[in-house]
Amino acid sequence: MFWKKKADNKYKIRFESKDKRDFYRFKPARKEKLFILVNSKAFEIYDISAGGVSFFCEKIIKDNNYEFELWLSDKKNDFIKGKISITDDSMGLCRAKFIEIDENDIERIHKFVFDRQIKFVRELKRIKKN
Repeated sequence: MFWKKKADNKYKIRFESKDKRDFYRFKPARKEKLFILVNSKAFEIYDISAGGVSFFCEKIIKDNNYEFELWLSDKKNDFIKGKISITDDSMGLCRAKFIEIDENDIERIHKFVFDRQIKFVRELKRIKKN
């Protein structure tokens, strides 16, 4: 899968990074709000990747698994279902990784993140031209 960051280093150069994530993340713009449904309650998404999601939360227990539903478009039946595991829940922000999710849904999330990154770069270029 091409969206995962490369782990091997054929040049044997040591590279230290504080970013330990395996996937690229997308943070929605203020006007583009995304929501995740966890235990029948909607939460606003802070950022998302093909590996997991962070969302503003309350009363979510760390280290527990929850069923979720996620919409990446305005289409009523275009949603992703699965299970997440809460890895952190500090200061009103829950960080979760996808633990039970269809491979095709992972591809859909990746495509969503990639499309938004392209849109963001194009918008930056347009602003710089003006």
